[in-house]
Amino acid sequence: MTTTFRKTQQPGSIRPKPERKALYKLMGCGVALEAGFLGMIGLGNLTDRAGWYVGLTWGLFLLFGLSCWLLIKQAGKAGQREWLFISLFFAALFRLTTLFAAPTLSTDQFRYTWEGRLVTQGVSPYRYAPDDPALLKYRSEIWPLVQQRETASPYPPLAQLIGAGEYLLFGESLLGPKIAAIVFDGLTCLALLWLLGIYGLDKRRIILYAWCPLPIIEFGQSGHNDAPMLFLLLMAIGLAERRKPTLSALALGLACLAKFTPIFGLPLFLVVWHFARSGKGGQAGWNWRTALSFPTWAYPFLTGLVIVGGYLPFLFMGQGAIGSILEYTGSWRDNEGLVYGILADWISPMTAKGLSIAVVGGTILLLSFHPTLAISLSLPRRLMLLFGVVLLVASTVHPWYLSWVLVLLPLVYLKEPAFKAWDNGWLLFAALVQLVYLAYAGDGSPYIWVKPLEYWPLYLFIGWSLLKSKRSASTNSIINKLKENQVKNDSIN
Repeated sequence: MTTTFRKTQQPGSIRPKPERKALYKLMGCGVALEAGFLGMIGLGNLTDRAGWYVGLTWGLFLLFGLSCWLLIKQAGKAGQREWLFISLFFAALFRLTTLFAAPTLSTDQFRYTWEGRLVTQGVSPYRYAPDDPALLKYRSEIWPLVQQRETASPYPPLAQLIGAGEYLLFGESLLGPKIAAIVFDGLTCLALLWLLGIYGLDKRRIILYAWCPLPIIEFGQSGHNDAPMLFLLLMAIGLAERRKPTLSALALGLACLAKFTPIFGLPLFLVVWHFARSGKGGQAGWNWRTALSFPTWAYPFLTGLVIVGGYLPFLFMGQGAIGSILEYTGSWRDNEGLVYGILADWISPMTAKGLSIAVVGGTILLLSFHPTLAISLSLPRRLMLLFGVVLLVASTVHPWYLSWVLVLLPLVYLKEPAFKAWDNGWLLFAALVQLVYLAYAGDGSPYIWVKPLEYWPLYLFIGWSLLKSKRSASTNSIINKLKENQVKNDSIN
């Protein structure tokens, strides 16, 4: 008689087959994405082959969407360590790969390098425009490639200092801005892991940003200087949640010195700073009077001091310390939303700008001081809502601006059902905004059909999100009313 011995599976000794399959699928998506980024290098000048580039990018977004779907399927399951290792390995590989792609989608890196060189020479880029005769002796081979040569720099001081460091290390090589952007983008991924731990979220959610094609391309390929701002903004959020409001205010000030965008979100930090200082959380009664009480008001004051301190050295270097930032925000237009474009073209640019300021201002007040919104919604969610509104009404929406909302997705995605359509709308827009490169490569005529194709799907998703929120609010109101009636009946009986 033959006896068959079966090996008893010990708990945790062999991973279940479905889990292995999920890891293999994730690795397959990573390999396919890497092939796509290598193909981007093969395209050469991406502006000259904009149609191929857009098609390739959409393919990358489809693979990214499949990776996100795998993430959703893995929610609550084991294997976080292996999944996280694969995610971070490919995230680093993607960014290193795009480092070798020709930076042909944008010319901003030429300006970063040019202005960084001026700073190392003790010349303020806020005082002179690149074509000013006073800078004739500083012109070099990259000077003809600098755009908007008639205007002084719009970039804040920390961005200038980073540009100076790039120039000192790499000279006029365009690898400098790309390497700096990749380094800060890598730090952003690490900061996201830190925040996911703070909020008690599955760290596999990092893939929602780390594998997203838009920041990989815009930072690794184009070297845009939004990357330092994103890292410092995340640090400010984490320090606030760790109940270190002073350090958070300092980090937020540095983020504003890298790029001005976080200045819109400063009032949103007030409620977190206040309760971090008091050691309490979730209390009702938050309002503007509480925000103005000491020491809550001292934290934004500290952020302001950091910003002013960053500009002082450039003020001593020469007049015009703020550069062309007011001109940029006041009159420049590029790929703006349909609503802003219609108002600016049919009525006046001032009307469009005034409405934009009113909408953004109203959103800031609601998300900062509304007793329910300021307390019930997390800081990342409120910041994502605010930055989304800013992009909806802005006069300039470059593709890399989408990184402002995408970087917060791992911290908020699918956490509140009412915002599911909002989040998915911005993910879709991150893919559709690539169409703008068709216009950049041509004479501008593609805007006739590019803008509706870019924006209308986003508007539909946002409209659906608002409808869901209204229904949810109505349902909650009915439930609360029923509970109140039940309590009254019980007390009578």
